[in-house]
Amino acid sequence: MIAEPILNAILHLFAITTLPLNKIEQELAKKNVLSYLENHIGLTDAGIYIDLYQELIEAHQDEEDNVLISSAERIANQLKTLLQESEKYVAIVCFAELAVISDSPLPVQIVKLIGRKLALEEQFVEQMLLFIRNPISTKNENIKLLMQNHLSIMRSPEKKLYFLSPTKENIIEN
Repeated sequence: MIAEPILNAILHLFAITTLPLNKIEQELAKKNVLSYLENHIGLTDAGIYIDLYQELIEAHQDEEDNVLISSAERIANQLKTLLQESEKYVAIVCFAELAVISDSPLPVQIVKLIGRKLALEEQFVEQMLLFIRNPISTKNENIKLLMQNHLSIMRSPEKKLYFLSPTKENIIEN
């Protein structure tokens, strides 16, 4: 089970990352957060935490971008010492998935900041954001298209990490 301070920090960062999203995008982000809580963390009572996530969005709603960035930096600094190495990568991928929902630059800026504060390689974070945004067009020798262009895989050899993503065409077809 995840420690409460870690969970609260992650929920705060999810809320800050999704603030610039419009209502439809926020609903999609809420589903992603719920999936993270249920599938990665293993919470059976994730609804309680979704309510907290919504309250955090409302609490930060009227803050200026520089205040949001400052808050994200402070929280990410706290997480740096609380998360194990593999958890840092899982968290940054989840934040990145939320950030690319919208065309707003602020969520991506926050994800890059979180990556720096968690001491993740800047190039890795950049490539991951590009891959999540569009797994087909990313120019990287570590990306392969599988299953007749229905699935992309990104490999990070130095960390032995693999990211899978359905391609946009596959998402549209289904």
